[in-house]
Amino acid sequence: MCGFLLTNWFIFRYPQRRKVNRENYIYENPGVNPDTFGAWIQINIVKSIFNVGIPVNMSFHIAFLLLGIFINWVFLVMNLLLVVNISKTCKFVIRSIT
Repeated sequence: MCGFLLTNWFIFRYPQRRKVNRENYIYENPGVNPDTFGAWIQINIVKSIFNVGIPVNMSFHIAFLLLGIFINWVFLVMNLLLVVNISKTCKFVIRSIT
């Protein structure tokens, strides 16, 4: 399921986010060429993928699932902690407990 959602995010949402971040980069850094390698990495990877919660969470879900299946079942517990990161209700419960 996470693989399906991650694939759909990259097909439908990533191009839009990449274009918006490119325009923001041009607006925030006037006179800087956005086609350089450093700017490309910052726009297409850092701002468009790593600063967004959905692809990072889904990638971690897939990674912990594979680690849990092939390495040790303890990694499957990490998926429960990722649910806290996704759900606002779980975040409020954790804040009230701590």
